[in-house]
Amino acid sequence: MHLRVVIVENNAQNLKCLTDIIHEIEPNARVSGFTDGIKALEWCSENAFCVDVFIGNWWGTEEPFHSPEGANIYNLVRWGRKPAEILIADEAMFEKWSYQDGAVGFIQRPAAKEKLQEIFAGLQL
Repeated sequence: MHLRVVIVENNAQNLKCLTDIIHEIEPNARVSGFTDGIKALEWCSENAFCVDVFIGNWWGTEEPFHSPEGANIYNLVRWGRKPAEILIADEAMFEKWSYQDGAVGFIQRPAAKEKLQEIFAGLQL
């Protein structure tokens, strides 16, 4: 079985970094990444039965709102089986909120391989 991961990240460089780290940890993982929240929402809605891990960004308050952020997309999709949710943000202050929202993990940018390995090791898939 291949781990199926979707990443919603508003920065293309961060998205590539996360994708590379996931492929180091899980070489056979199938990763679908998006920097556009609307496209991500459409894709997730169409593939709601085949996602194991959802990694979503939190825009923060300083950036303009372009489209739904990862944290909102996770809650908007009618998942067939809810994937494990991992949230990522620039500020550590979002960590507490992430866990209150039901996330199984929180990553403060920049993403670190060790942190992602730790979260993946604890997943019950």
